This record gives sequence, structure tokens and C-alpha cells, in this order.
Amino acid sequence: MKKIILIILVAITTSLKAQLVVDAGGLTVKGGEILVVDGLSLTPSSNYTLTNTTLAKTEAYTITPTPTNYYIKRYFKFSNTTSPFTGTILFSYAGADLNGSNSVAIPQANLRMNITNGTTWSATADAPVTASSYVSSAVAAISLNTITLANQSAPLPITWISFTAEKKNNGAILKWATATEANSKDFMVQHSLNGSDWNTIGSVKAAGNSNSVSAYNFTHTFPLPGTNYYRLIQRDLDERYSNSNVISLNFDRSQLSLQAFPNPVLDGKLSVVLPASAAVQIFNAAGKLVYQRQLLPGLQQLDIRNLASGTYWLKAGKESIQIFVK
Repeated sequence: MKKIILIILVAITTSLKAQLVVDAGGLTVKGGEILVVDGLSLTPSSNYTLTNTTLAKTEAYTITPTPTNYYIKRYFKFSNTTSPFTGTILFSYAGADLNGSNSVAIPQANLRMNITNGTTWSATADAPVTASSYVSSAVAAISLNTITLANQSAPLPITWISFTAEKKNNGAILKWATATEANSKDFMVQHSLNGSDWNTIGSVKAAGNSNSVSAYNFTHTFPLPGTNYYRLIQRDLDERYSNSNVISLNFDRSQLSLQAFPNPVLDGKLSVVLPASAAVQIFNAAGKLVYQRQLLPGLQQLDIRNLASGTYWLKAGKESIQIFVK
């Protein structure tokens, strides 16, 4: 009786905190009893024990490893892969969650419960769907790590392996790899300073069709002081796409030096990155001062349309860069 009461208390607590935390003492769910955690219900067919694990709900397209099919904007993840589970799982969702990871709505009839043990994915064969939930009674001896709902008939164009970033000199080296690709077109590399507003800073051609590991890299030459966020948008030839996870690098101002781009300057607009406040000066080839402005740290843009075509020197503090105006 004590364990049944514990399960009820955990269900009430997690509905408020949207998270289940089980310590080393463990939690046993008796066969036929129901454990409810913020929209996920587990009903084991025999006693099921959880130990040293946290179960949390996330509403984002950030699952790693990525499911093989387009998945909805909701998943449940255990911090540690559990022992094999047999029984019934109910997965509740909202209508907005059906906008799949390719930004195309997934028909409810195409939903299948997808479960990974942390390495490989498996999809349940049954498809009992209501207006706001999916119930699978066909879960048999599957270790639970991440649970989501995915489209049974729309495989992702690629299978992600990794996406990393590292500092090199003043730049950020982005590296990623895929295990398989089908009709892939390219990767759009995006950058953000707040993790919400994104700008495309380049693209890399994809392998197209591949059943072996494909490795890629891209250099962001001009990261800014503070935290720089990066993500990839993979596009296929049918204009479907999938997103990578978001990664970040932090650059202190002391780690950056004077930078200027584009170089040569084609439209009279020169972007300058400064590690600290400084008086920026531009000298022509004869050594004459032709431009001067006090700038704050970070990214600034200079209007130099009045400068004639030629070679100039940009100076800020003790640093200088040769620039070309066309």
C-alpha cells in the first residue's frame, strides 16, 4: 500500500512541476498501476522500477539522436535509460504540436509512437489515436530513453550524427556529420546572439544521397563578443528540411581582435568588429586621414561611400588592417 500511495503523490507533484525525479531509493510502479507525468502515462504489465532518473517533457525539435521520421514538437526524456518496459504508454499532445520537425503538419492518422533506448529508434505498429493523445499497448521489453510521436510515412532526408563548434584564432569552426542522406540539397548555417533571432551566414552543399558517414565544416570568421549561437537547417531537393540542435561558443572581448568585412568593400558599407571602444581611423595610400569615428565594442557599420576606389588602412588602437574599396 505504501508504494501505491507514493505513485499517487508523485503523479500529483509532477503535474505541478512537469518533471519526475527519482533518487537512489527507487520507485516501483506495480503491474496494472498507472504513473502519470505531465501528459505521459506508463502502465506496466508487471512491477516496474525506476532508480536515479529524471523524466521531463520538452516542447522543441531538439531530440538527439534524431528520430528517423519527422516528429512532433513534444517529447519525454529520461536522464538515464530505464530497464526494459512492457505495457501501455499514453502520450498526450496539443494540436499545435502536430506541426512536424519539417514545419509541415503531420496527419493524426500517420502518427506512431517512437521510442529510443538512447542509440536506436523503434516505432510501435498500433495506431490508436484520439483528438489529443496516442495510446500504445504494444510496447514490449523496450528500454526507455526518449519517447515522441512521429510520421510513419515521411522519413527525414538525413540522419544526424554530431554538430560541434570550437574556437580557432578569432573564428568559430563548425563541424557536423551525417550517417545517411536522401535527396539532401544543402545546409544553411545560421548564427544568433540571443538564441531566438537567426541570420543565415553561409551554406554548404550536401552529399545528396549517401549511406555512409559524411563530414562537413564551416568557419564563422567574425563571431562577436559574448555568446554566439549556431544551428543548421538542412534542406532537401523537395524543399523539406530538418534542424540541427543549437550549440554555442562564448568569446570574451580579450579573445577577439580588430576585424573588418567585406574586404574588398563593394557597396560603401564596411562592418567592423572591435574588442573594446576605440577611435577608428581610415588612412589612404598616401597616409592622409580620410575617416574618423569613435566606436563602441562589438559589431558596427561604417558608411564609406565617399571614399574613392583604392587601398586604405583601417586603424583602431594599436591594430590596423589593410582594406580595399572598389
